[in-house]
Amino acid sequence: MRFVARAERAKYVYKPMVKHVNGGVATMERGLTARFLGHVFDSERAQKALGWTDEDRRAVERFLLEHYDFNRPNGFYLEDAQHVGEVAMPAAGAVLRCLEFFVNEAGESEQCPNEVVGDGEYCSAHEPVVPPEVPVAPSEVVNI
Repeated sequence: MRFVARAERAKYVYKPMVKHVNGGVATMERGLTARFLGHVFDSERAQKALGWTDEDRRAVERFLLEHYDFNRPNGFYLEDAQHVGEVAMPAAGAVLRCLEFFVNEAGESEQCPNEVVGDGEYCSAHEPVVPPEVPVAPSEVVNI
């Protein structure tokens, strides 16, 4: 299966790599991670390159299909006839997103999908209001 992500070089860890130490001897248990190259992750290509079994490949595909980001506006999609053309690739260069986070209807933390305003860190809906500075007269300054 081929998946297409809005984010370039996205990474989804199905099973992390684990280090075991037994009697002073360290062994590594390999993990399973879907790494998007550019905006695409091809599970069959990853299987060949990383030596995954068919069971490993199917587990990663199932994990991605059940993931919260699957078929979400800023997540990833299946590359097939049903979705081709629906996935809008971002323009070249970085797109900065608003730093505001909120809890969605599923009780999960989600970042605001809007782009930032100017050189700020928030979109126009979440731009913090900064009170104006009040000038202090030199006679009001107390030196200690």
